[in-house]
Amino acid sequence: MERDRWEQIERLYHAALEREPQARDAFLEEACSGDEALRREVAGLLACDIPSDSFIQSPAVEIAARAMAAEPLIEASNKSIMRNASTSTVSKSS
Repeated sequence: MERDRWEQIERLYHAALEREPQARDAFLEEACSGDEALRREVAGLLACDIPSDSFIQSPAVEIAARAMAAEPLIEASNKSIMRNASTSTVSKSS
């Protein structure tokens, strides 16, 4: 596909995204002016963009951030356990 065609598809896609989902078909009908192949390309991209219910409820970045935020707490608690264990070992041997 030629670069000009991709740019046209991209422009229409972004312009359609700025509209309410129920207004997009009418927008594409007018904007594509009878170019059915263009309309299908843009409509296909829009169909992929519709958020659907998924088994993944949280974005991976959000999950990773929570895990990273919790990690220092685990590490800190392990250090205090190790420190307490070494202190009790030292006091028993004295």
